[in-house]
Amino acid sequence: MSKPVQARKHPMEYYAPPYPDIAPSVRELKKGNIAVVEPIICYLERDVYALGSGYSKENIWRFLLRVKLSKKEKERLRHVALHYIETRLSREFFPMCRFIRGIADDGFTAQVCALQISSDQKSRRRAMIMAAYLKSIKEGEAARRNLF
Repeated sequence: MSKPVQARKHPMEYYAPPYPDIAPSVRELKKGNIAVVEPIICYLERDVYALGSGYSKENIWRFLLRVKLSKKEKERLRHVALHYIETRLSREFFPMCRFIRGIADDGFTAQVCALQISSDQKSRRRAMIMAAYLKSIKEGEAARRNLF
């Protein structure tokens, strides 16, 4: 018995944005529109990893500097940042570190310091880079250069 033939994707389907609904929100965030902060944070919390998602997240972290965030929103973003330490080093990691420096509190800094002694070497390295950014942008950029 032969297997059913699956329809092939059109080549342009591979280049479609992973979540088309996020692109308008990113454009509005760039303008400083606080109404889109909730879907943006939800997108970061889902940690979508698909074609083009790194570019979207990189822009999001840069554009988040343009809006005033509530305490709860800042806390959620700090939680997302801790998740970045435990997962992977991706293109949006460094813009995230620059952003998170502005909303870090003592508790967050202590958590990052604790992760610097992690048994996982990659998580430990990401925590050390983030800790450097928390001290200063200059130290963070130096740590980034030493990474490669």
